[in-house]
Amino acid sequence: MTALPTTARVRRYGIRRSTTALTLTALLAGPALTACSGTGPQAAPAGHTTVVLTPARPLDDDQLRQAADLLAARAGKAGLRDVRTEVTAGTVTLSAAGHVGDRLAPLGRRAAVELRQVLAAAPVGTSGADGGPGALLMGTVPVDLLQQFDALSCPGTASPDDPRPLASASTPTVACGHEAEQGTRYRFALAPVAVPGTDIADARSAFDKQSGSGWQVQLTFNSSGTDAFARSTEQLAAEQAPANQFAIVLDGEVLSHPYVAGTITGGQAVISGTFTQDQAETLAASLATGMLPVAFSPSTPQETDS
Repeated sequence: MTALPTTARVRRYGIRRSTTALTLTALLAGPALTACSGTGPQAAPAGHTTVVLTPARPLDDDQLRQAADLLAARAGKAGLRDVRTEVTAGTVTLSAAGHVGDRLAPLGRRAAVELRQVLAAAPVGTSGADGGPGALLMGTVPVDLLQQFDALSCPGTASPDDPRPLASASTPTVACGHEAEQGTRYRFALAPVAVPGTDIADARSAFDKQSGSGWQVQLTFNSSGTDAFARSTEQLAAEQAPANQFAIVLDGEVLSHPYVAGTITGGQAVISGTFTQDQAETLAASLATGMLPVAFSPSTPQETDS
């Protein structure tokens, strides 16, 4: 196998082949933190933006406080100032200094990341069966997934607060994804998880000055993730398309499905795409701090006068 650089650059790919090595693309990261709890909402300080985050299913007080701590950590790592949280009435109130309403809501996504091998892929509206409209299908859909695969309608892009349950990490599954270059929604049949998001040791946002491709998220895996990533990329590099592709799955949505040209060692990868700085910082903060127990739906941001 040809050894690739220790950092895997990430770019967008369609179902077609490309000559670029493995890349990961997203469709789409030491302020003071204050946490408290109470029986009713407290007024945010002047000059703050506040959202009320409601969990997709009820959580007990301990779970809510843990979620509040994680949300505060995410907000701080994303560069927000004077972050405050409050647990009350089954919700978490999150506030930060400034007019930052569009940056608070995405922090409530679960941020469950998985890397899975692609077994099959097809544009929405085609059949997973052999022949007929399935001629646009690449790969083979496992028999036990065929009904689920054909039933996927994949309307629009998944919402960050989508409360759907996550598939078991140990079993194959189906998922939707977006091919931005073609403006097409795709359906995927995916193998069990090869590298879980829990193996991400750190994630940072950075501007790619070298290629000028814009903002990106740089991932570093822990020792377990580094070993699994190297082992998986070695196996995928020997496969034919689309089984040589890695699906990068965030909260059940396929962000990208880059192909693997060779073993990738070193435990690092880069996610790049159409990020704004805020989007890159928010995603990096969410991946670096860990997964929420459930997704949280945000209220309309409220701003207090300074």
